[in-house]
Amino acid sequence: MEVKEKINKTLNSKGAAIFKKMLEDKNAISKHLQNGGKLSELKDKYKFVKPI
Repeated sequence: MEVKEKINKTLNSKGAAIFKKMLEDKNAISKHLQNGGKLSELKDKYKFVKPI
């Protein structure tokens, strides 16, 4: 069995930045709601979509 070296390659993709921003927004919204905040208070800061 051979041991392969890990290839550490930095990726420059738009998707990674968007995904990171989504996770940060999700965490901020969750913390706001856990502390007793309301979604109506966040309408100016975040854009919410209507579920299908």
